[in-house]
Amino acid sequence: MNPTKFCVKFKPPRLCLIYELNREEFFHEFFLSAEDLEMPTKKLIHTLKKTHQGYLDQIESSQIEGLIERIKTESMKKVEKQAPRGNKKLESLNKPEEKFNPAPNVAPKKKASAVDKFKNILDNIGIYVDNNSSDSSSSEGQVDFNAVEESFQNEVDSDY
Repeated sequence: MNPTKFCVKFKPPRLCLIYELNREEFFHEFFLSAEDLEMPTKKLIHTLKKTHQGYLDQIESSQIEGLIERIKTESMKKVEKQAPRGNKKLESLNKPEEKFNPAPNVAPKKKASAVDKFKNILDNIGIYVDNNSSDSSSSEGQVDFNAVEESFQNEVDSDY
């Protein structure tokens, strides 16, 4: 067996040995699990040599070590990119200067009420609601949306 190339693949993490035997080219892959990558590199090399006997005998340990370290580095980068961001509320509590100095010209978001959402729906389909009318009995066909919202909030067995 004559090794010709020894390389790394990252998805999934593995080492790949390309070798020549009887004038034919072959390859052998050494898949590395997450548990393998948590091992100390020298211990992992020892384990690979035991489980894949004969394949790594002609490869310098320093070369194997370098490639494993590259895989570990890339795996850590991948984990950092996928890690969820911390809780923003907790982050703001840890930064008192941001807690008391809100960004300029940024109005706090007001949670839309059910009435506001309903008015939006009506506006989108071309039915406009007179927002200036506060008396529901002042003209025929007018709806007191605040009263409707209160009745929805007071319903115990609502489907929504």
